[in-house]
Amino acid sequence: MTRSCSALGCSARDNGRSRERGISFHQFPIDAIQRNKWIHAVNRADPKSKKVWIPGPGAILCSKHFSETDFESYGMRRKLRKGAVPSLFQYKESPSTRPRNRTSKKALKQPLLTHVPDKEAITEDHNYSLKGVTAAEQQTEMKEILQSPTRKCLATQRCLPHQKGNVINVISELTEKQLLSEEAANLLKAQFSDLPWGLPSWRQMAKYSAEMRQFACTLHIYSSKAYDYLRKTFPLPHPSSLTTWLSSDDANPGFSNSIFSRLQEKVEKGEQAYQYCSLLVDGLALRKQLDWDPRIQHLTGFMDLGVGVLDADEAPQASEAIVLMAVGVLGRWTAPVGYFFVNGATGHMLAQLLHQAINKLSNIGIVVLSVTSAASAHGMETAKALGVRMDVDNMRCTFQHPHSSTHQIAYFFDTCHLLQLIRNAFQCFHRIEHTCETAHWQHIVDLAALQEKRLLRTSSSCLLGSLTNRESCYLKVNYAAQLFSDGVASALQWLQLSGLSSFQNCKGTIRLVRLVSSLSDIFHVRSPYGKGLKGPLSPKNYAKINCLLTEAKSIFVTLTDATGRCVLKSKRKLGFLGFLLNAESLKWLYVNYILPESTAFCCLLTHAFSLDHLEQFLGTLKQACAGSNPTCTMFQAAYRQLLTRDSLRRGSQENNLVGDTSTLDASLLRRKNLTLHK
Repeated sequence: MTRSCSALGCSARDNGRSRERGISFHQFPIDAIQRNKWIHAVNRADPKSKKVWIPGPGAILCSKHFSETDFESYGMRRKLRKGAVPSLFQYKESPSTRPRNRTSKKALKQPLLTHVPDKEAITEDHNYSLKGVTAAEQQTEMKEILQSPTRKCLATQRCLPHQKGNVINVISELTEKQLLSEEAANLLKAQFSDLPWGLPSWRQMAKYSAEMRQFACTLHIYSSKAYDYLRKTFPLPHPSSLTTWLSSDDANPGFSNSIFSRLQEKVEKGEQAYQYCSLLVDGLALRKQLDWDPRIQHLTGFMDLGVGVLDADEAPQASEAIVLMAVGVLGRWTAPVGYFFVNGATGHMLAQLLHQAINKLSNIGIVVLSVTSAASAHGMETAKALGVRMDVDNMRCTFQHPHSSTHQIAYFFDTCHLLQLIRNAFQCFHRIEHTCETAHWQHIVDLAALQEKRLLRTSSSCLLGSLTNRESCYLKVNYAAQLFSDGVASALQWLQLSGLSSFQNCKGTIRLVRLVSSLSDIFHVRSPYGKGLKGPLSPKNYAKINCLLTEAKSIFVTLTDATGRCVLKSKRKLGFLGFLLNAESLKWLYVNYILPESTAFCCLLTHAFSLDHLEQFLGTLKQACAGSNPTCTMFQAAYRQLLTRDSLRRGSQENNLVGDTSTLDASLLRRKNLTLHK
């Protein structure tokens, strides 16, 4: 329903033509004092009661009634300043503005010819809990309020916050019960204030309007608890039904129907490579900017969760694009299943999007084995929201499928992110003690200094065993060598054997570097022909892998910093704790999918649980946008181009849905800040 300006004599309507002319529309404030100022400025009377007109939840004013100083600019977008009051009205009282037929029941915009005294007008919201106000005074004041129709409306809204008469009251109730955050509540109030809330409108899913679907999906993604609580009173659909509403075509935000159609074709053909997959989630920062899209006659740049743009005046602009990608575990294929424009993703929001993606993949016959996220604060919040428990003594590495009581899904943190966190923790602590040994960050600094002085030269023909002639010995380490690698550990060991004083006590450093390097090898296996720790997870090498994982756990739980505080209880614990969680997830996958003979797994390539595939896709998107943070319009155009060029191409020799899954270059690029000279 297109809304019109509530000012007298103004015919501006909230549509595409008005937006093109630069007219914006603003809802009446929720704050009682500010709302009172707007009502008096409009100076409008109720046509029936002849009293002060009370705006409904969908009442708006256009920008023509505000001065330029009432706005503040954010790029191409203008926003009302806090406390702004409309002041520009061109209405003049004339007989033509009065209703010609007094018996007509049509509600016309009429001026308030005689101002209602302050005693009968809406005043600022009183606080009845103030000290010094007696009960008798409160009763007297309440009687005065109830004598005025305008005040009676305000008092009803204040005294009956749980009344479910409109969306604002419902959202206020959810906020009071702490089921909805203030930010989410303000967004829902601004976007859906005029949503019809009658029970007949919510009876059947087929009768849900686009706005009702948008409200249901937005509420569930922001707070599943609030959604479940509201379902007890209103016939909202089951959360599994929302998956269909979150789908879109033409590379719009939401789950891509074209990608899921192609995946379903593969599954129905019986291709075994598409039986299992891992699910990756990550975000790409966006540049906040509003653009007018003539194709859809709408502004772009606002939040979009796949059910329509949230473009209320108070709605925030999108600052991040959340992308989800499915990666084949038995075959080499990747598929970006969808993306969403959000403003500051939370762990709960990511968890709900993952639940919807898992449900949609399960509906077409693909089993999700694991979920991988970035090793960040949001990643920890997502794991906690899904049900993963990151406690060393009582760790739970899996979470339950959202619609299956028997299916469990493993959780992984990205290996490259974990390496960066451990590097940062090592540099911050300067010294880490473990099992009667001490690792010193100064050894890494001294090794890099020797590189700069060219006292060490690089070569690939050096063996640690041949130390007879030190002058002809070359070290297998250079600027491009990763910090946690065998090359760095070998260089430190050679320097220790050479007798340099600054490297005499580097045994603990060598052990820590080699341990983390081995863990990285285990969780980054690409080839099924690797050997030892660099080989796939299979019954042949599981004993060796399990032995190293057990050793890593015994060392990590005893790590302490220079002050003697346990590292796993410090603020920089995520890098070490993430590897322990990944180890438990890897063991769980082996016991449930490789060890039983009834499954289709003979081995498992752990690179499928890395974010390298998604990082490569995001890197390609960013490159298509000139390498800078794209706007929503730029991101959507690049995303559509990639899907048209790669995803929808049939007959690929490698059964890829998107691009090339050889992510060696992407992996090396992501680890460039882990090199020795950094």
